[in-house]
Amino acid sequence: MNATHLPRLALIAAAALLLAARSVAADFGVCPAPTSLIPDFDSSQRRAENAPVQTDADTGHYDRTTQTFTFTGDVVLERADQLLEADWLRYHQPSNRADAEGNVRLSQDDLRLRASDGYLYLDESRGQLNNVEFSLGPTAHGSASRIRLRDESLSELDQVRYTVCPPGDEDWWLSSRELELDRAAGFGTARNATLRFMGVPLLYTPYITFPIDDRRKTGVLPPRLSYSDGDGLDLAVPYYLNLAPNYDATLTPRLITRRGLMLETEARMLQPGFATELRVDHLPDDDRYGDDRWQATFDFRSRWRGNSFLRASYNRISDGEYLDDFGDDLTTISEQHLSSEVVAGYRSGGLRLQALAQSWQTVDPDIAPASRPYRILPQLTIDYQKPVSDSDLSYGFTADAARFAHPSDDVRVTGLRSDMLARTSLRHERQAYFLIPSAAVRHTRYSLDYPGNSTAPESPSRTIPLFSLDSGIFLERDLRFGRRNLLQTLEPRLFYLYVPYRDQSDLPLFDTSRAELTLAQLFEHNRFTGPDRIGDANYAALAVTTRLLDTGSGRELLRAGIGRAYYFDERRVTIGRPRPEDLRSQSDLLADLRATVGDVVLNADLRYDTEEKEAVRRGLRLSYQPGPWQSINLGYSYRSPLLVGETQALEQIELSAVWPISNRWLTLAGWHYSLRDSLTLERFAGLAYSSCCWTLRTVVRERVTSTSAEPRLSFMLQLELTGLGGLGKRLDAFIEEVISGYRFER
Repeated sequence: MNATHLPRLALIAAAALLLAARSVAADFGVCPAPTSLIPDFDSSQRRAENAPVQTDADTGHYDRTTQTFTFTGDVVLERADQLLEADWLRYHQPSNRADAEGNVRLSQDDLRLRASDGYLYLDESRGQLNNVEFSLGPTAHGSASRIRLRDESLSELDQVRYTVCPPGDEDWWLSSRELELDRAAGFGTARNATLRFMGVPLLYTPYITFPIDDRRKTGVLPPRLSYSDGDGLDLAVPYYLNLAPNYDATLTPRLITRRGLMLETEARMLQPGFATELRVDHLPDDDRYGDDRWQATFDFRSRWRGNSFLRASYNRISDGEYLDDFGDDLTTISEQHLSSEVVAGYRSGGLRLQALAQSWQTVDPDIAPASRPYRILPQLTIDYQKPVSDSDLSYGFTADAARFAHPSDDVRVTGLRSDMLARTSLRHERQAYFLIPSAAVRHTRYSLDYPGNSTAPESPSRTIPLFSLDSGIFLERDLRFGRRNLLQTLEPRLFYLYVPYRDQSDLPLFDTSRAELTLAQLFEHNRFTGPDRIGDANYAALAVTTRLLDTGSGRELLRAGIGRAYYFDERRVTIGRPRPEDLRSQSDLLADLRATVGDVVLNADLRYDTEEKEAVRRGLRLSYQPGPWQSINLGYSYRSPLLVGETQALEQIELSAVWPISNRWLTLAGWHYSLRDSLTLERFAGLAYSSCCWTLRTVVRERVTSTSAEPRLSFMLQLELTGLGGLGKRLDAFIEEVISGYRFER
């Protein structure tokens, strides 16, 4: 098949899926309202706790000697929040003990019981019942040979079967010799327990704890399971430590059969003013790699407390192949540098202060040491913006000082950089137009350390004035499309920028690169991303944007823009060799589009070289998302060799979909293809089944980490039993990452 036909075929396939999917119900995962095996009792007549005992029966007898009541025939005993029914009941008044036989039913708080016989001390909410069927909360229920009520929240059951599946659809049961339900603590404890799924024994454990509500509990979490051709079987058994309400930890022994035993450690803390998370993974003596493997990450984020904040992050891995072996998605495995930084800030009114320290670990071993990024040790920034007032005049001042270090300081220049920018503007705005003249002065000074015996200046500096004039017009008209009232706008914008040329060839490049040319970039004051280069400019940018708005809902149905820059002088400030675009009198033509038709959203952008008559960049993304479980996405992107710095263009296509094929079954698939290399970068397919009792998710995935590497095949399985947690590797984050619009209900 010719690769050039793939985008067209993928678009046709996506359209076919759209048409076929419209007939499928969108109620995936919807469960009926919970019902109980044991009918609820009428609690409308519940009394306060000091209320007396009230009874109703066909016949009754009182023994004055023993102070005992005996009732027969449809007996109902009620006291406070306790309701007891039976065919025969004896009530001993001094001890508040009730003995019952025949069709015994008990209601107490959220516990419902049906038994053959038993007794209950009403004052202490304790007792014992035999041959019990029970219901706890909206869905949990089961049966037991005996239940002992220790108090109003603690129950002990013998020879018990427990599930949270809806009555009549019990696909799994937890059978145990002994089960303790602690409603006050929010967990259950089973001993000598067997978990049966679809009648098949799935797991045996001498001891297990599980939650019976939403509270956290220390204990073993359900294991994670996956398989790949590179790692073999991957089994992890997490142990959760609920150390305090605001901090916890998880220790996870992980057996990877073709690598060895790994230990994953995660600790979290949440305070009113900050949140922090620490993770350390260690695999000693990886059998495939031949050395220790590890990962360490730390994240600290404070909220604004008064006027200040603090953020810190640390990210390190043992080797350059770690992300290839243990990364979960293409974004992660394509990382070339890992950042670690500390940022502290303060703000008050229009004043903002910030301190930053940043370092990097280069992950890609093919990047030469001299080409790796600089460390910032540290950077201090002060920024002041005139507070908003009735005046149209605004002004501001920004200054920063930074020290740049480099691991290869024997070949790379290092040193200090101070940069200051003073700016002012006057905004003249009316309902139909705006006009904003602006002026600024930028001064940058260095104190440099050169390797070897360089004769370059140690303290170069640069001062540049900047002037811009931004203007625009707002035009609008009413439209009517069928029964819909619309508003169309037409927004021409003219921007002029003048920055005189200054020779900057003797200045280093610490953190500056060329910004990619986009429609929004036409209206920026610098075509570079950092202060090491200030681009000379004498040009006017003209752009036109139109919008289509629904006047009833205010929803934007269409936004389209097109523009370009007209240069009056050549651009002389460059990074590296001048590009052809630096010598032209006009920029490339730039356009973008966003259109919404019902549940379909189309995003497109284009950068077109009018002289060479070819697209430098083009992108298209079509998304159909009518509901939370329904998403079909088609994406296409192209970038010329000039933009990616390679000899060949970057051209890729992506297709992903998630869609319910019934009210229980969900299917998902994805394909990421490189047209340049005629290579599938990633593909996966999966199924998910969800009932009110359990959920099964499976994904088969094949991906490559580089164009020369062999594809890696993996199989992931996740079985989630409602009320007990999941068995298998968590697929939620993976699927949400690769399929836009997909969200698991939690």
